[in-house]
Parts: sequence; structure tokens; C-alpha cells
Amino acid sequence: MKSVNCSRHIPLSRVRKYGASPPRRRTMQSETEKVVQTQQGTKKDREAEEHEQAAEEHARVEE
Repeated sequence: MKSVNCSRHIPLSRVRKYGASPPRRRTMQSETEKVVQTQQGTKKDREAEEHEQAAEEHARVEE
């Protein structure tokens, strides 16, 4: 079982109807998925912040 970011797999038609988050049906699984997603999200946020900081430092060096 591979971990997948669910937001990538929502069909566009569904996004247009309901907005970004589809209706939740499976409560038991969605709880664990939320935990996994928040862990992945914080990791991605950290990587993005580090990348932004590095880019800013690089821009300063070039000036």
C-alpha cells in the first residue's frame, strides 16, 4: 500500500461541484489518512520554507 496525496486524485468535475474537499464517507479510514496527510503536509511545508530561504539567500548573494 503506497501513500498517496488524495487531493491529487480528485476529478475536476467533482472539484467544480463540491470545492476542493470531496464529501467524506469513510470515517474510520479518513481519521488515519488525516493524520498521515498532516504529517506529510508539515514535512512538505518545512521543505518549501527551506527552499524559499535558500532562494532568498542566493538572491542576496547575487546582489
